[in-house]
Amino acid sequence: MRNKMLPALVAACIMMVMGNSAAAFPAEQGRTVYATASENAVGDGSSESSPIKLSEALKNASPGDEIRLLPGTYECSASYKIQTSGSQDSPIRLMADGAVLDFSGHPSHASLDADDDGYEKKAGITLSGSYWDISGITIERAPGVGMHIEGS
Repeated sequence: MRNKMLPALVAACIMMVMGNSAAAFPAEQGRTVYATASENAVGDGSSESSPIKLSEALKNASPGDEIRLLPGTYECSASYKIQTSGSQDSPIRLMADGAVLDFSGHPSHASLDADDDGYEKKAGITLSGSYWDISGITIERAPGVGMHIEGS
């Protein structure tokens, strides 16, 4: 039994010495959280049939988490602010397949002025956290820009 494990141990040590420690020891995986942009969500986020509110998922995300936004078109009357950060080894993922965030009902539309200094701040989503991987989401009719990224 000991001889069968030796090659795997040697391979793992060689990978670490060669600088490929990520392949030998993958980053810790976080949770998969199912979310909806519907304000009527009352689930716990553990499955597609029990999603939590997107705002709650974004606020409570941790490094390594994957937030799965359910498909659909969502009428959004408020902006989303993402302030939580992932890490280089464990980014936070916000993924969707067919989700549309429609901000046409956002209150800022009524007061939007193209000469306003804060035009870019009236975004559908403001991202100030680091190490996020966002894909598959369509942002429509945001009052300023679809997504505003702050910081470095």
